[in-house]
Amino acid sequence: MSTHASILSPAQATPAAAPTAAPETAPEPLEARPLPIQCRLNVGAADDPLEQEADDMAGRVMRMPQPAFIQRKCAHCEAEEKAQRKPMPAFTQRQPFIQRQEVPPPRPPTTPHDAFMRMIEDIVSQENQARLERTRVVRERVLEPLTGAHADGTSFINRLHGLTAEEADLLVHDTVFWGTIRRYFRGSSLWAVYTIVQFNNHLPEPHLRLSLAVASHNARLLADVLSIVVLLHPATYDRDMYFNMLREVVVTAFSSHPLQPELLRLIDHRDDANISQRHTGSYEEAHYERPAGGGNYALQHFTGQISANSYISGTEWRIIVRMRFVDGNDTAACPATTAPGCGPFYFMGANAAVYTRWMDAITNVWNGHFHISNGTQTYNVVFVPLFLSEPDPDAVTIRVMTNNTLRCNATLVPGRSEQTCWFLNVGNGTVAHEFGHIIGASDEYQLPGSNAEIAAAFPGMSAQDRSLSSMEGMTGTAQPVPDLTSDAAVMANRTDTIMGNSHHSTTVQTRHLTRLMGLLNAGLPAGARPFVLRTGNRPAR
Repeated sequence: MSTHASILSPAQATPAAAPTAAPETAPEPLEARPLPIQCRLNVGAADDPLEQEADDMAGRVMRMPQPAFIQRKCAHCEAEEKAQRKPMPAFTQRQPFIQRQEVPPPRPPTTPHDAFMRMIEDIVSQENQARLERTRVVRERVLEPLTGAHADGTSFINRLHGLTAEEADLLVHDTVFWGTIRRYFRGSSLWAVYTIVQFNNHLPEPHLRLSLAVASHNARLLADVLSIVVLLHPATYDRDMYFNMLREVVVTAFSSHPLQPELLRLIDHRDDANISQRHTGSYEEAHYERPAGGGNYALQHFTGQISANSYISGTEWRIIVRMRFVDGNDTAACPATTAPGCGPFYFMGANAAVYTRWMDAITNVWNGHFHISNGTQTYNVVFVPLFLSEPDPDAVTIRVMTNNTLRCNATLVPGRSEQTCWFLNVGNGTVAHEFGHIIGASDEYQLPGSNAEIAAAFPGMSAQDRSLSSMEGMTGTAQPVPDLTSDAAVMANRTDTIMGNSHHSTTVQTRHLTRLMGLLNAGLPAGARPFVLRTGNRPAR
C-alpha cells in the first residue's frame, strides 16, 4: 500500500467551476494580510487510481533494455566525428592527432655587449622619466603666476628671466607649456616669451634686431632682417620651431599690413635657392700717400672687404649692410676691430643725433641712382644700412673715436677716418665715402696714371682691381706718372665723385658697384640671365 502527500488545500483539491474575473482591488497592506497556513498532509487511499498509474509507469521504465536508454547520434554527426578523428597524412596511425604547442627556440647566450646595451636602455628610460618629471616641475613653477588664483604678469616674466639654461631647454621643447602660453599671449607678446626661453636672456644679432622689428611693428625692417636670418643654419636652436613660431606671430600681428605676403614668402620659402644672398669678398686698390715720417709720395697698397646681404622685394633689390660700432677711444684695449677689449658704442645721449646723421648721409648719396635689369626683370637698387652695437659675426666692425687727436692706425694722421675707423665729428661725405668701401668701391683720389704703373709695383693685383684704381681705368686713357714731390700734381689725379672728392661731391657711378654686381650675378642659379647695372630708377610700367 502506498501513500502520498497532497500539497493542495481541501478547497483546491475539489473541482471548481471556471473562475470569473474579479474586479481589481488595491493590494492590502502588508500588516493586514493573514499569515500563511500550511496545509495538512493527507495519506491517499489504497486504491487511488493515480497512485496505481504511477507505479505502472515506474515498472515499465525499469524493465526497458539498457541500449534503448542511450540517445544515439544521427548518421551525419557520426560521419563528421569520424572525419575529425582521421589522422592527417603527415602523421602515422601510431601517432595521435595532438597539436603540440610550439616551443620557442632557445635564446642565444647573453653576450657582454647585450648586457651593456640593456643597461644603456634602462638608463635612457630612467633619464627620460626624470626629464619629464623635471619638465613638469619647472613648467608648473613658471606658469603659476598665470594659472594661479591671482594672475601676475610681472612675476611670470621675472620667472622666465630667472630660468637656468637647463630649465629653458626643457621648456622650449615642452608642448604643454606652449599650449598654455598661447592661451595668454599672441602676436608680439608671444614672440617675446619665445625668445626669452629660446635664447635664455641672451638674444644675439641679428635675432635682436628682428625682435625689435616685431615689437615696434616695423614690417619693412622685419623683412630686411628676415632676409638675413633665413640664411642662418645654427645648431644652437630649433630652426623649424623658430620659423613656425615667427609665422604664427606674423599672421596675427601683421594681418592687415601690405608687407605680410612678403614676410610669409620669406618664412615659407626660406630654404629655396636664391631666396636671399650673402655677399662677401676682398679686393685690392692702390693710390699715392706720403709716408708717415714725411718725404715724397709713394704708391701704396690697400685691401678692402665687401660685406652685404641682398634679396628681391617687390620692385627693389635691397642690399642690407650691417655695421657694428665699438668704442675705439681706448686704443690700448681696442687697438683694432678684432680686439676682445672693444666694447659697444651706443648712439645715446649726446650721440643720438649722430645715428640719424650718418644714416641719412649713406642713404641720401647711394639710393635713388641705380637699377638692375636682365632684360625681363628690373629692380631699383636700395641700400639699407643697419647700425648695430652688439656682436654680429657677419657685420663690419667699425671703431668710433670721439677724440680727434687719436690715430686710426700708425700710417694715418690724427683725426683721419678709414673704412673700419670713423671719428664722431666726421663729415657726411666721409661717412658715405667709407660706406662705399664696404660695398666694394675703391678710392679715386691720388691715383696712379696707368694700369701698367700699378702692375709694376704690385704684379699680383688683378686686372679689374688695377682698372678701378688708375686714371686710365677712370678715363679710358693712360696718363703719365705724376710728380711725386708735388701735392698739386698728385692730388690732381682724382675723380669728382663721392669716392674721389668726398668733401665736395656726392656723385656715384656704376663702376662703384662693379664688384657687388659681380657677386650678385655669381650667386644666381646656373643658366640664369645676368643682371646689368644702369643709372637712374627703373622705368615706370
